[in-house]
Amino acid sequence: DLQTGGWIVSSPAVAADGTVYVGSHDYSLYAVNSDGTLRGQYQTGDEIHSSPAISDGKVFFGSADGKFYCLDTQTGEECW
Repeated sequence: DLQTGGWIVSSPAVAADGTVYVGSHDYSLYAVNSDGTLRGQYQTGDEIHSSPAISDGKVFFGSADGKFYCLDTQTGEECW
């Protein structure tokens, strides 16, 4: 069981490779492998209430820090 440091209030998004993306109130977006292990974690400046969206190998989500984020699903790095 993967646990976050805060509540999860949004719906997850599932990429074509089976990776599940979900935001948490602990200011992080989590990428979880289909076997339940942590693939990656991306820290923002505040809670994540929005459900992520996936398109063209990128995951998009907003944070309560007032920013909209884009991450590459392969590397986990910011796109912009």
